[in-house]
Amino acid sequence: MEGVFLMTCKELIEYLSGFDPEEGVAALILDLESRQAYKPKAYQLMSGAEFPVLLFELGEASPLDEMVEQVEEGGELDAGTDEA
Repeated sequence: MEGVFLMTCKELIEYLSGFDPEEGVAALILDLESRQAYKPKAYQLMSGAEFPVLLFELGEASPLDEMVEQVEEGGELDAGTDEA
């Protein structure tokens, strides 16, 4: 699976250690080429693999530039699941 790993478990654990363990975790999947952002509709944590695998089902696309503008204007970023 060479080339699939974007970070190490150590990096992720160090990042998450700065947050309350009961806090929710958000995810945004970005397509920078088309300037689109996707909120996940659902996620799964894959078990049985030799390494951690997070699976995300993509929701509707939203214009990335509009999301950035909303945050820059003091709005909150809604990066929760895109439940239909």
